[in-house]
Amino acid sequence: MKPLALLTVLLSAFSVSANASSWMQYDQSNTPLPSNSITATLNDGATTWIGTNDGLAMFDGSTWTIYRSETSLLPDDHVHDIFKDNNDDIWVATNLGLLKISLNGWEVINANDLPTSTALFRSIATDNQNNMWLGTWGNGLLKFDGTNWTVFDTQNSAIPSNGIFDVEIDEDNNVWIGTFNGGAAKYDGQNWTSYTTSNSDLPNNNVRSITIGHNGIVWIGTDDGLARKTAGNHWDVFTYLELGHSIHAIHDGIQVEQGHLYFATDGGLLEFDGSTYRTFTAQNSDLPSNSLYSLSEDPNGGLWIGTGNNGVVLFSEQDLLSVGQDRKMDYFTPFPNPTTGTVTLDFDKNLGADFEVLVHNNVGQMVLRRKLNNFSSGMLDLDLDGLPSGALSITLVSNQKSDTKRVIKL
Repeated sequence: MKPLALLTVLLSAFSVSANASSWMQYDQSNTPLPSNSITATLNDGATTWIGTNDGLAMFDGSTWTIYRSETSLLPDDHVHDIFKDNNDDIWVATNLGLLKISLNGWEVINANDLPTSTALFRSIATDNQNNMWLGTWGNGLLKFDGTNWTVFDTQNSAIPSNGIFDVEIDEDNNVWIGTFNGGAAKYDGQNWTSYTTSNSDLPNNNVRSITIGHNGIVWIGTDDGLARKTAGNHWDVFTYLELGHSIHAIHDGIQVEQGHLYFATDGGLLEFDGSTYRTFTAQNSDLPSNSLYSLSEDPNGGLWIGTGNNGVVLFSEQDLLSVGQDRKMDYFTPFPNPTTGTVTLDFDKNLGADFEVLVHNNVGQMVLRRKLNNFSSGMLDLDLDGLPSGALSITLVSNQKSDTKRVIKL
């Protein structure tokens, strides 16, 4: 383990100035969120999906839609993870099964479809061969190739624990897991390699998050701080002594488009820029709570932060949220609206040479996706003839800019 003095020089802290940042809180006081306890967040470019311990919410920037098990196909109201796969399908992991949201509608995979007696899903990831890897609580790791299921547990493999907090895939297609009391482990398709407090510098064997960074760096979040493992098996460890006495458990991590890393902790939002770190807390910023559990990034560079009991927070370091500089900027106007079939998108501003058009129905399903290259301005006709009648959301996404408009299909 590196000496603490050397770590302080290597990764020195600097003070937070909240003036250049914006915070927007969504909770039960200003939205129909089913719970203020947020367990998972995902922005898919057009909508933000928010998992709670009492249902699923979808927010398109203006309208909230709430799903519960008794009124929808959601298998269970306790959502643990929301994941977007290589085919742009959305997967929702719950205690009692999986929900798949795709162009074809909603599909449920419940415990009766699985090779284990119970589901208790905690985390989802897909590898570059489109295999799905699912971490469960008590049933080990499941692999699904689209047809067949494979179970990895302590009885039939060298996996260190059957309790899986997190599953991630690195650039070499290795599967990484964070486990309950078994440390972190890597599976290369043939062999398991485990990292624990007894054979590495890992600070705690409860590993709640794995974050795959650039250049083969793996960030391992534990109940006693954060470990950084490089491809050359070099370790740096950051405990409460370095990070501040309020930070112990690391619940989630993300490397955003600009390269910075953020971690949701029990002591606030931790940011690494490659050489320095800083912590946003309820005491030095507008963050409503220091108990954070989930992170995701939207196309505008906004960070969606799930809190333990204060709803979800949208954070931007560019101070774009209060007036919505990029978020609310009008890039196009759809007409006619309502429309009987074809809608024309009149571009008011240049989104860039390459962009995507995403169309979602009123329950958040993507019903149309169109990629356009070398198109910067003018008018674009979009054929909606094959889509059902009702309210549709049309979103343009390009170069961290987006704009969403609603149209009515008659």
